Amino acid sequence: MLPLNHKIYSDRHQRRKRKHEVDCYITALSAVPSTSPILVKQAKIQEKYSEKSTLTRTFDDTNIQGSVLDSLPKDAEYFQPEIDDARVISSDEDDLNCKYDANFFRDFLRKWVPDYKVPSNAVSDLLKLLRNFPPFQELPNDCRTLLKTPRTTLVRDVAPGHYCHFGLKKQLLRIISSLTESEKLKLGSQIKLQINVDGLPLLKSSTQQFWPILGYIKGSRLSVFAIGLFCGNTKPDSSVEYLKEFISELKKVTETGLKFQDEHVSICIDSFICDAPARSNLLSTKGHSGYKSCTKCAFVGSYTDNRVILCNTGFTKRTNEEFRNKTDPKHHNGNSPLVDLNFDIVKCFPYEFMHFVCLGVMRKLLNLWTR
Repeated sequence: MLPLNHKIYSDRHQRRKRKHEVDCYITALSAVPSTSPILVKQAKIQEKYSEKSTLTRTFDDTNIQGSVLDSLPKDAEYFQPEIDDARVISSDEDDLNCKYDANFFRDFLRKWVPDYKVPSNAVSDLLKLLRNFPPFQELPNDCRTLLKTPRTTLVRDVAPGHYCHFGLKKQLLRIISSLTESEKLKLGSQIKLQINVDGLPLLKSSTQQFWPILGYIKGSRLSVFAIGLFCGNTKPDSSVEYLKEFISELKKVTETGLKFQDEHVSICIDSFICDAPARSNLLSTKGHSGYKSCTKCAFVGSYTDNRVILCNTGFTKRTNEEFRNKTDPKHHNGNSPLVDLNFDIVKCFPYEFMHFVCLGVMRKLLNLWTR
């Protein structure tokens, strides 16, 4: 017969007490400082508890509040560390392993930071924290050193502003190296490049604006990448000066391709995606309000309701040869720098969806429907 003051606990409460006791013991062991570099062989617990297991002994409130270490058996085999002489690590081997870990971790961080767009100040704080630990003392102290950011940026004058070229080949190699094997197989041995050029106002209170040159690999999951950037109060006066470095590098990679990990990757131009003002600027043709502004056919517009409209069909389509030979001089304003590239200028300048459909036809229909 049990005593009157004896408490009967449920299985759930008993399991909770056991877990509390083990946690206290682990906490006590963690507080003991380690003074030796030896590896301690972890104990193997042969007994496994199931939900149907029963408690063979009961615990008092006074026993739980007491010292956990005092209640544990001192001669328990699995609490005594076993030293394996073959696994003792010397100081020389430890230094070698630390150096290897630092190099591996530095390479991992160099790829991880741009892939996940981690802010540079957060990376710098992380590096300073990691340098307090011996394995990572060889890591750099700043994010710019880790990513090998150049100290100076080459900026050249392009009227009426400045232009900075980031590089096409370097960006393509970076993107190819980040692709998975399945994505590389999907793209194949040829990369189709899409180019975008457009103006971007910076402030409402200023006329200063950006004109970036952006690239995108067709069929990939990756975002667009910057090739060059112009900054000025207006658009570049000369498209030849603006696109000089870009055209030179694009011509080289389309002719020779890229070599990546002993594999040859060919580059071709898929399209130039631009709105009407940027398209006429790159092609050096009449603007969208001109009589012969159509880049697809040799149609002459008519002036109606204070605007030039192109509403008829059945006219001759323009060809790549005719554009390069300037057989229609009234369509051109000058020499386009894109004629140095080997691609079909007429077909590779599509009418983009946003301005023609969303902001063009659809906006007019909505205005008519809501009147």
